[in-house]
Amino acid sequence: MSEKKIFVKKQEYDTDGRITKILYSDDSWLAHRYSNAGFVTETSCSQDILTEYTYSEKNQIISVESNDGTWERYTYNKDGKETYHESNKMGTLFWRQTEYKKGNVMFIGTSHGEMEKMDYNTNGKVTKYQHSRNGWAEFEYYRGGVIKKERTVCNLAVPTGGFSITDTENNSKIRRKVGNKMVVFDPTGVKEEVKDFNKKGELTRITSIGHKKYDGKEVLVTEYHKDDCHWQSTLTTIKHIILSKYNKEDVLIYQEIDILTSDEVYKLWHDEEGIGKQIKQYEDHLGNYWDSTLGVECAFNIPSV
Repeated sequence: MSEKKIFVKKQEYDTDGRITKILYSDDSWLAHRYSNAGFVTETSCSQDILTEYTYSEKNQIISVESNDGTWERYTYNKDGKETYHESNKMGTLFWRQTEYKKGNVMFIGTSHGEMEKMDYNTNGKVTKYQHSRNGWAEFEYYRGGVIKKERTVCNLAVPTGGFSITDTENNSKIRRKVGNKMVVFDPTGVKEEVKDFNKKGELTRITSIGHKKYDGKEVLVTEYHKDDCHWQSTLTTIKHIILSKYNKEDVLIYQEIDILTSDEVYKLWHDEEGIGKQIKQYEDHLGNYWDSTLGVECAFNIPSV
């Protein structure tokens, strides 16, 4: 049996055209009251929940109180930017504190133990971003402010209750007190990615370095070209180099697999239709060759891709 759809049956307005009451098809309702400045000061509903809103002299919300016991509170700096917010609406106490410098957000900390920290250049552009759980990023810019390079290092897995962030260059820990907790930025990153851009802000190259727990390091380089295709070169710890070419629809059309330990090279031409997994042509260092379009087949042990 399908659920009965509830819809708005009627809306009532005050003399200023503001909605004062909404009636629904199931006979429930929601009502609003406003201040002289036009801000909602009270809401009530057919479920007997009454919520009151309080504002500062600058008309910024500073508290929300409901008769069901839930509440929210806000604090601002002299520039009117929010510096503190706490609430019990999620069934537990949550708070977030924010610090500023010259109008820019410099630091954010929460009761969940998360931290964010930002650094800026003289033009107000973010040069470094750090997160206590996910990692950090650095940014370089051309003279006109267009992004030039973006480098990120992230933690793919952080232990429950752990607070870590990578700083591989300085190899140092950053300690910061958030509320009554001491949170540590710890150099334990496992994945690094560098993006290069041209002066038009167009992405030209991505270099990804993955640090796997058991298999070691894997380097993936992606280069983007003006003919709408892009190449990917992958170097793995097991001594494989995989060179892949994709068309503008991001379909794999060509691959070279170079097994460095045995001087073997496989060349694979893929079908440009579908998802690009079907091999169209194949040849290896022994002269084995296969072409699906010509029906020529003299290859053995074609590697799966």
